[in-house]
Amino acid sequence: MGQFALGNGLYEIDPNGAKPPRVITKEFAYTNAMDFDKDNNILLTIPGGKIARVNPDTGKSEILEVSFPHNSALKWARMGKSM
Repeated sequence: MGQFALGNGLYEIDPNGAKPPRVITKEFAYTNAMDFDKDNNILLTIPGGKIARVNPDTGKSEILEVSFPHNSALKWARMGKSM
């Protein structure tokens, strides 16, 4: 889950509600659109038309060398190529 407006945060949420939310990273604001790459890293849109890749276990991130005028959705093809 991404915290979109009132702060920064990317969280892992237990679908059964047994565990409290776990912070993956608080590095990015407005984490609106997400998907997973072929290595199970989280890809998410970030302000400025950029895409970040985040390791869900460590929270380590990198900004990909792509840029769009505005990102509002993100999908990653099964073969590992962006759509």
